[in-house]
Amino acid sequence: MLALNQPVFPATATPRNVGAYGVSKDWRLSYIQNFNLNLQYQVNPGMMVQFGYVGSRGTALPLLRSINPVVGGRRLHAAQYPLLAAINIQESIGNSNYNSFQAMLRATRWKNFTLNGNYTWSKSLDNGSAVRTTLPANSFDLRREYGPSSFDNRHSFTGLVSYDVPVLGNRLRYLSRGWQANAMVIAAPGDPLDLLSGTNRSGVQDNRDRVDVIGDRTANIPARANAFAPVPWFNPRAFAAAAPGTFGNIGRNSFRGPGLVTIDMSIFKDLPITERVRAQFRLETYNLLNRSNWAPPGVTLTRHSRNQRGKSDTMPGWALNH
Repeated sequence: MLALNQPVFPATATPRNVGAYGVSKDWRLSYIQNFNLNLQYQVNPGMMVQFGYVGSRGTALPLLRSINPVVGGRRLHAAQYPLLAAINIQESIGNSNYNSFQAMLRATRWKNFTLNGNYTWSKSLDNGSAVRTTLPANSFDLRREYGPSSFDNRHSFTGLVSYDVPVLGNRLRYLSRGWQANAMVIAAPGDPLDLLSGTNRSGVQDNRDRVDVIGDRTANIPARANAFAPVPWFNPRAFAAAAPGTFGNIGRNSFRGPGLVTIDMSIFKDLPITERVRAQFRLETYNLLNRSNWAPPGVTLTRHSRNQRGKSDTMPGWALNH
């Protein structure tokens, strides 16, 4: 708590250990425009298909920017603010756009099947997604930040199928009544990856420098050590630290991590006990095919985190199982 006439900065303050955060005096209200056009067709009384375009455009979105970088060995505003290091300002200068084709199939009680399938082919672009916590590589060149959003998913599919097992005659009526089989499929590509250098190559001290591409990231990928080891996703030797004074030549979110595919199944059996009371037997299995769905690989070339056994958990280019 500050008292009257108490200095704002401690006596030990230096330009290296005091930062500042603020909101731009030119702040504008953000707004988003939404667009959609859908076409529906009733195939029969129990089945419907829908195709449509869905899009949006964001303007004056919040974006964090560094306005006091190190330039020529000195903070840009050192003369005006000698005790301040980094100064991060929230500004309404972000832009985004989203375009998608969406398809849907719904069927109810079609030959004892209930179907619900959704497919989306989309593209989301912006010049900043984590608007309150992440700085651009170069806060004075936001055009180079424009790229896939951190949540951009080009293709995604979700399907649900339920089948009501018909009653098999009067003799097996009690045993065969009330059975239902269900399956759910989810498929999506990997999230975009922003590959960072991990070192201050540009000299601005914002720690967001990217890397230079010097080879094919898909070539000469190291072999996986064993069945329990992380999986190699890209070749880290295809990248190098940027030249001194530069921010790297790779674009923001320029490639993707591992995708996700999972199939879940379940079998239900309703067991009537009284007119108002019933029990249900459930058998459920997740990830039926036992497919390995990998977490995103390490994206900082000079950073390795260690687990409790001293082994690397996030090596650059290596992905861990969820």
